[in-house]
Amino acid sequence: MKETNAAAIVKIELAIKALDYHIERLETKLSFLIRSYDDPRIDLLYPYEKKIATVKQEIDDATEQRRSLIRLSQMGVITVLR
Repeated sequence: MKETNAAAIVKIELAIKALDYHIERLETKLSFLIRSYDDPRIDLLYPYEKKIATVKQEIDDATEQRRSLIRLSQMGVITVLR
């Protein structure tokens, strides 16, 4: 049983790392959108605002998934230690 929990924890840790990478890429995308949005030559305000809001929501969702995985990982560590 402990080996199964340990394997699950490893999978969770890999998923957390994947989410970290995904969040990093989304933050880069958000930064790019914000810099483009500040460009005075751009007059497409609504599409940029919508894109920025969408990317922010994606970051929030990925961050919440990451928190959930961390909680699962911590619960698994507690289970393994028992």
